Amino acid sequence: MTTTKSEDSGSIQISSGAVSARIFSDKDGWYTLAWYVGMERKRKRFSTMSAAREEGRRILMNLSRGRLDAASAPMTDIEQITSAKKILANLDVTMETVAYQYAQAKGLVGDRDLVEYVRAHVKREDNLKPWTIPEALDQLLDEKGKLNRPIDYLSEIRKMLRPFVEFYSGPVITLTRDDVERYISRGFNRNGKLEKIKLLLNFCRGKALPRNESTVADDIPKEVIFKPRETEIFTPAEAKQILDAARPDEVLCIALGLFAGVRTEEIARMDWKDIRLSRRQDESVVEITKVVAKKRLHRRLIPILPPLRAYLQKFKPLTSGKITPVKTLSDRFEYLAKRVGFDWKHNGLRHSFGSYRLAALQNIHQLKEEMGNSEAMIRQHYQKTVTRAEATKFWAIRPG
Repeated sequence: MTTTKSEDSGSIQISSGAVSARIFSDKDGWYTLAWYVGMERKRKRFSTMSAAREEGRRILMNLSRGRLDAASAPMTDIEQITSAKKILANLDVTMETVAYQYAQAKGLVGDRDLVEYVRAHVKREDNLKPWTIPEALDQLLDEKGKLNRPIDYLSEIRKMLRPFVEFYSGPVITLTRDDVERYISRGFNRNGKLEKIKLLLNFCRGKALPRNESTVADDIPKEVIFKPRETEIFTPAEAKQILDAARPDEVLCIALGLFAGVRTEEIARMDWKDIRLSRRQDESVVEITKVVAKKRLHRRLIPILPPLRAYLQKFKPLTSGKITPVKTLSDRFEYLAKRVGFDWKHNGLRHSFGSYRLAALQNIHQLKEEMGNSEAMIRQHYQKTVTRAEATKFWAIRPG
């Protein structure tokens, strides 16, 4: 940076490389700094020569580096920037980030005082647990486990929410409706994913979320879908093939589903003492207690029919202890289906029992008592599903 004085005009020229500026003094004792940006002449007035020189050096430095906006900035802007830098001195953040975040936040709170709004929000969150979504899921499963919820139920929650945890692993309190919408819109089963997210967020109320406020998922509507679904059942040949391929600790679980219509989640809760096998056919029953039943208030007594009796006599159940060999029967059943070479059918065991039992029994009222369903459900799923001839083949199944 060089400075030269003109003897003719009394002005001072400041130069930096190929760019220069002049400082003129006027009769009022002020100093005018003049320079060019392209073909446009720029000017600023100062009360002292030193201030004019300092600003001239700054402008020329920016011009020589191609920073035209900085070179043309008024002094008030420079002073505000300097003041802002002092305010931010102890914060590890750039001025650009501060400006961006302030603009975003102000756009959200509108005319309300931003600092007071943030202060109120922080106070609101003071007593909340700082859980992340993965931590909230762990807490949910832990609490449900302590309440002795079925293993299959817990596995279903974990299976449905694990992809969501991978999608969003941040704090529960910062989860937004947009986050939830974007996640449930991916792939299939939108309603199923939304239901489990609502379960998780409702669990967080009073813990990681304010107790008396709605969650970000509460107002998201379910997708209305009507897809008539055929009742999937196993043919007599498929049922026999499954039983023959099952491992010893799986056979009776499958037989209870096929020949007594016991739900998979109920089998997971059952004890061997719930199977009351007697020499007399009319005294042999499978008892579904209130603790075991899906609808906890409805105890059921299911007759032990000839195929189930035959499998119980061959594989000789224990007198006590849990029936379920593993935590998740549904996974074992799917692996079994792969071993025999076909896909596992959704609720196939129970649906098979209902369909073949109704075809043979021809008594909807008795079947609803055995299965713990309403007459409407029995009619919808099992009436006229199979012929009597097919039912005869099914009930003739015996261990090889």
